[in-house]
Amino acid sequence: MGAVTLAQMLDGLRHRTAKPSDATIVAELVAAGFATYRDFAPPGWQPRSAAQDEGAIHERLSRGDTHARLALHGSTLVGLTGWMPALTRPPDRRRIQDRAHLWLLFVTPRYWGSGLAQALLAWSTTTMRDTGHTSAQLWTPCDSARARAFYEREGWSTSGAAVFNPDLALDVVLYERTL
Repeated sequence: MGAVTLAQMLDGLRHRTAKPSDATIVAELVAAGFATYRDFAPPGWQPRSAAQDEGAIHERLSRGDTHARLALHGSTLVGLTGWMPALTRPPDRRRIQDRAHLWLLFVTPRYWGSGLAQALLAWSTTTMRDTGHTSAQLWTPCDSARARAFYEREGWSTSGAAVFNPDLALDVVLYERTL
């Protein structure tokens, strides 16, 4: 980190609500986050590209029930989080009463260990609770020891449910928590 402390890094950030017009920069950070999955993914695995996800991200940010927050250093996106109501698995996709779904949480590697991920996650869980949700869920790759340890430190517990996610081409595990 050089002469800049972690506290100074966080003090230099500004936060704002994500808008549909942010879909391009969100997709770029999500793609960069997915690229870090190469550290644990099977040989030959390829991450999704920003172009593959930009349209879906724009659609999701356009919905009235999606909540997302950006962390910016100057004009550069360095972290983001987002959540929405939890839905049952396909094909029926019905809302799960009183349950929120952490849709995404990514921080650029430069900010790993800075407290930014904790701050973004706290924003998500607080706004979930403030909007009447009593529980939350998220899916994370089974083999991502870093992400799993982070969520467990932050009070999430694995449900034991694991499925293959065809969009990621990875096995993912369900984590839950009471709000």
